[in-house]
Order: sequence, then C-alpha cells, then structure tokens
Amino acid sequence: GNIPAGAGLAFQDDGETASNGAAAGGADRETVDEAAARFLQELSVTAKCACAADYEDLARTTPGLRVAAARALPGYDPDEPSGGGNSPVVTVVVVPASSKPRMLPDARFLKEVQDRLLCLRPVCTRVRVISPAYEDVYATVRLKGRETVTQEAVRSLFERYLSAEGAGIGGPVRPGELAARLQAMPGVLQILGVDLRAPGPGCYQDASGDIRLPRHAIPFLRELKLEPEDMPGQD
Repeated sequence: GNIPAGAGLAFQDDGETASNGAAAGGADRETVDEAAARFLQELSVTAKCACAADYEDLARTTPGLRVAAARALPGYDPDEPSGGGNSPVVTVVVVPASSKPRMLPDARFLKEVQDRLLCLRPVCTRVRVISPAYEDVYATVRLKGRETVTQEAVRSLFERYLSAEGAGIGGPVRPGELAARLQAMPGVLQILGVDLRAPGPGCYQDASGDIRLPRHAIPFLRELKLEPEDMPGQD
C-alpha cells in the first residue's frame, strides 16, 4: 500500500521506531473476490506443453528473445513428409520481431526456443523449432476509387494481411478477405477483382481461388499491380 511520511513504523523484534518518508505507487491489499478472480485466471495458464496453443505461447515468451509469431504444427516434420517418424513430433515455426522484411531467426535464436520447449514437452514427444519459409505472392488489383487510393496504401494493406500476424504462418491467403479489406479503405468505391499468384514449390490455388501454402510458410508480397479504372465524370 501507500504509506505517508512519519507513519510511526517500528521494528517487530525490539519495537524500536523508525522514521520513514512517504511511499507511493503501491497496491492495496488484495480482496477475497480479487484473489478468487486471480486464481481462476491462473488456472488457464500452464507451464507445460499440453496442446498446440501451449507450445506457441511458451515459444513467444522465451526469456531474452523478442518473438513476433509462433505456430505449432503437431504431427508435421518438413523433413519427413510421410508423417514424422516413429514418435510424435511437434514442429514450431518462430519469427523474430523486426522491422525488416523476411526476417529469419539465427541458430542461437532457434536453440533458445527449442531448449525452453524441450524442458516442458511431454515425454517421448520430439520437438523441432524451425525458421519459416517465405513464399512470393504476386497480386493484381482492379478497382474503382478516388485519387487518394494510392499504390503505397494498397501495398501497405496487403503486407499487413500477408504478415505472420495477418494471414499467419501456413496461410491460406484468401482473395475474398483481401477484397473485403480493400473495400473498407477510404476512397475505394468498388473492387473489380483481386488476382493472386504464388508460383513457389508446394503452393497451389484451390477451386475457391485461395492460395494454399506449405504449413511452415509465410506469404510475402513480391509484386503488386494496381489497375484503377476511371469513374464516370472523371478526366
């Protein structure tokens, strides 16, 4: 709590008084209701890898590292496409926090996360911590809009969506979602088409037009073509 100056504090052993200045910034004693709420909240926090979300949360909170994103892939091993060998495997893809594009973790970064998860994994479960693979995406956007809808603004929207925090590690990349986000941009009047192409190995486009990526991949916008169409009455 907060103690005013000259509060008449005394040592418990001998009762000798002690002078004190004002202490501020403390918290009041926890009430019974607050303690019960904190207990219920702590029940949902685990320090063991019991599910995929636990692997991701523990990877993101590795001490001494700034982890921007983590994705746990139970039963997936990129080196063993048939299914991961004779023992259960969980592959965790991690991305370091950085303002630079296509950021990859170094060997020390991967080892720090792996050492943390190895201490908390279930017995007989193999854990692999790996870098993401970046897959190039080429986009063409046709729209009707005002002059405020610039190439830079559209590209920024695409990059946010395609990042590890957006579409996420492993995708998929959905043109419909991008079109909806574009439609919400100020100055955009009509979306005429969003065409995506990802020529990398392991990438393909399904019947609905969504881009499917390898499970440990992150989409990266390599090229964007913006094709605005004039509105009636515009020069």
